[in-house]
Amino acid sequence: EMNATSYRDDLNELTIINTHDIGDLSTGKLQIKGRSDSKVKVKGHFVDLNTLTQLTTELTGLPAVAFVVADQLHLVIEGSKFDHSDLASQLNDELGSAVKGCRISFREKFPRTDLGKIDMFAMRLELISG
Repeated sequence: EMNATSYRDDLNELTIINTHDIGDLSTGKLQIKGRSDSKVKVKGHFVDLNTLTQLTTELTGLPAVAFVVADQLHLVIEGSKFDHSDLASQLNDELGSAVKGCRISFREKFPRTDLGKIDMFAMRLELISG
């Protein structure tokens, strides 16, 4: 996890800002590898995918997973269909406008890897080609 130790051109101000970035300095040059949290930026807003997933599971009682495909926020819920108009409103109330326009869909079963984990690659591929 990377921390900034000052603002550019202001070495007197030693404020630590946790950027939640993962980096590597082994080559002597900083290389950013990704983020240490599950926040993504969608349409100018940061959304924590884990928080969205957990809140959806709490509100519906069903397994859920959130992810981004082609700059579009998706929420897939495993189980029977139900009227999700209230769900979108509840998510917006809890998480703000960052989740507005989130595409909510349902699957009977999530695709799984051989180890039993949710196959996110398969779900993304299905949304891209579907």
